[in-house]
Amino acid sequence: MKMTIRENSIIDKEAKQFSDKLTELLQDESDRGILLIGVSIFDDMLHKLLFEYMNINKNRKKEIEKLFEWPGPLSNYASKVKLAYCLGLIPKEMYMDLESIRDIRNKSAHQLVKMNFGEEKIYKIITNLNGGKKSNEE
Repeated sequence: MKMTIRENSIIDKEAKQFSDKLTELLQDESDRGILLIGVSIFDDMLHKLLFEYMNINKNRKKEIEKLFEWPGPLSNYASKVKLAYCLGLIPKEMYMDLESIRDIRNKSAHQLVKMNFGEEKIYKIITNLNGGKKSNEE
């Protein structure tokens, strides 16, 4: 049975819980703040998705959790995104979106200028995100 993010009840439940809270929280946030908070949430959800997938027999919790601790192989967002995709847990379109978002985050984190979603380069990336579009891989 192929498990995907759409079938994972942990992700679905947490996404619903975050929705109302995030809407209120992000109202007064800068574009950079929105981006950083969003990536943090994606990172946490990927962590939970990968942990559940790896801990299917429930007896390796301690060892698996160490993979996510610094400097473990899954301690960073990029590694989690790539592994979730390679294991077939997220579709290609979502992988590409998460990579694009990672690219924007990295660029904004290393610049001392104000980040704005309306900037031409960033706007182009955002408008090309797949979002909720149905995967061609399914």
